[in-house]
Amino acid sequence: MITKINSRYIRAFEVAARCHQGQIYAPDEPYICHPVRVAHKLDTLLLQEVALLHDVLEDAPELADQLLPTLGLNHDQLDALEALNRAGCTYADYIALLVNYPIAALVKRADMEDNLSNLPRLAKVDPAGAARRYYRYKTHYQTIVNATREFPRSQWWYNGDPLDLELIGTQIFEAERGG
Repeated sequence: MITKINSRYIRAFEVAARCHQGQIYAPDEPYICHPVRVAHKLDTLLLQEVALLHDVLEDAPELADQLLPTLGLNHDQLDALEALNRAGCTYADYIALLVNYPIAALVKRADMEDNLSNLPRLAKVDPAGAARRYYRYKTHYQTIVNATREFPRSQWWYNGDPLDLELIGTQIFEAERGG
């Protein structure tokens, strides 16, 4: 779905690009490509803006604290960004929290799918790291998928079907075996 881009979306992209400047998304691309792909999976500006910013509180907290207030995000978007910042809790607790925040859960689903889709590429340079990430995501991915299926389509929706985790796992383990 093509969404008309407004100035806040462009500013959210600029803030994300600034916060992720110099960072690499494993194994070899500028980090900003990741939030852009995550945003592309979502179909409203409200979701896309949060998707562009979903890692800034974790990766560049001081800069994010300075720049996020300039965007004019609404209360739900700010709550979602705060929920997506999993500081100080286990991954299982983090996922359990996110299902209570529809915007955050939808963005996390898109985030997990982008991360999972990247694992076969990562496995070519770090098979063990890819396998660890696969198992962590596989455990919690279905929880997010199930939660997002319950959200009303009249407010927002997600573009795409759930990933085939078995196929991704096979690709990772083939790379791990040198295939």
